[in-house]
Amino acid sequence: EFCDLAPDQTVRHVVPLRRLTAQFESLNNHPEGAVPPGRWSGSGFLGQSGAPLHWEGKVGPLAAPLSFELERLECDRLALVEISSQIEETAGCRPITGTLAFRVRASCEQGRIRAAKLDLNLSGAAFEPLTMAGRELAAYVRARDGRIDETFSLSGTWDAPQVEADGLVSRIVWQKISNGVVGFLAFPFRLVGSIFGGGGE
Repeated sequence: EFCDLAPDQTVRHVVPLRRLTAQFESLNNHPEGAVPPGRWSGSGFLGQSGAPLHWEGKVGPLAAPLSFELERLECDRLALVEISSQIEETAGCRPITGTLAFRVRASCEQGRIRAAKLDLNLSGAAFEPLTMAGRELAAYVRARDGRIDETFSLSGTWDAPQVEADGLVSRIVWQKISNGVVGFLAFPFRLVGSIFGGGGE
């Protein structure tokens, strides 16, 4: 299970991970720049619906401050109801139907997000509004027949990500659902940090 932690380290949300595997190649402890970075990759299935998950990228020298890069982190066909609690908390609405696909490209140095992009796709989505902001988001998705494709920029840290819309959609109600998604995308970074004792992320 992946646990999405609050700033006080209490568990906010849990997302099941199944058959998770990770590989590391050509790791080294030479000073940064002396040799090429190592490689890392992983795969598995997210949620009870078994949405396929894959990531790959680079790992910096172990002697330097921990840094790594996601060349891609992809997930397809994750049922929105699997992350209902995240969406309710951040966007004020409850998913009824629909699936989510996402792709992330990012780098991380000492816990900070660098040059990151999040491509987010909703398909067949419908929401039950719980708040005023939730009503806006539900209406926005309904007007587009449940299909949304947006790209966001990410900054900050994986514990406190900042999300900005790159396209025409800049309303806070839509950004909040992307924040909910980002909240549980940090686990590859936390996985590497825990393996190498990098602290945080």
